Order: sequence, then structure tokens, then C-alpha cells
Amino acid sequence: GMLIYSQEELIKRVQVAHDLGYQLEIHAIGDYAAQVTIEALKSAGAVGPKYRPVLTHCQVLNQQVVDDMTQHNVIANVQPLFVNTDSFWVDKRLPPRLQQFAYIWKSLYDRGIVVSGGSDAPIEDPSP
Repeated sequence: GMLIYSQEELIKRVQVAHDLGYQLEIHAIGDYAAQVTIEALKSAGAVGPKYRPVLTHCQVLNQQVVDDMTQHNVIANVQPLFVNTDSFWVDKRLPPRLQQFAYIWKSLYDRGIVVSGGSDAPIEDPSP
């Protein structure tokens, strides 16, 4: 994956939005992007049940991200339609250590993480 903003820039942007009172929802694809996002949310003080931050996509995570989501009440917003298109490449691109953390939405739910869903249209066609 790649970051659109450096970690420092993301922290600044998250802090500004949090200081303005917004509930934050950030799109992050991949375990590194998810970890950087959660670190930015924590740095800004935008975590916990009062703020209900949302991490959108949650396709590929890692144990630290899952633990942080649980501890800091980060909501998972998932797009089940991605499974259709991602299934063609996921086993070829992800190392086995990350495959165990791919598309683990029920596991997130079982950990007490609030899991919501969306289509991410028009990126994915919502028509089955």
C-alpha cells in the first residue's frame, strides 16, 4: 500500500478535524495504512466511545490493528463487495502472515468491534 499523506500530515489533518468536533471516518486499505490511521486518531485524542472513529475498508489488518480497534472503540466500516474483485489477487499478493488477517469481519465483530457496511460505490458496482 501507499500513503496519500505522510504520517505527520495525517496527524495534523486528523487533529484539525477532531478539534472542530467532527466524528472521523478515514479510508485505509492495508495493514500499514490502518496502523498509521489509528496512530493518528490516538495522537489527536479522537478515540474512545465518546468519539467513535471509523476505519473504512478493513480488508487487510494485523494483530496490532485489531487490538487497537478493540481497545480504542474504533468502528470497522467494511465493503463486502470487495471480496468479489479482491479474490482474484489476494492469495497472490498477501504473505501468509497477513492472509490470516484478511476479510476478518466476523472476527472483528466477535472481539466486540462495531462493524458497519457499505458498497463504496462507484468504486465497486453494488449490483450483484
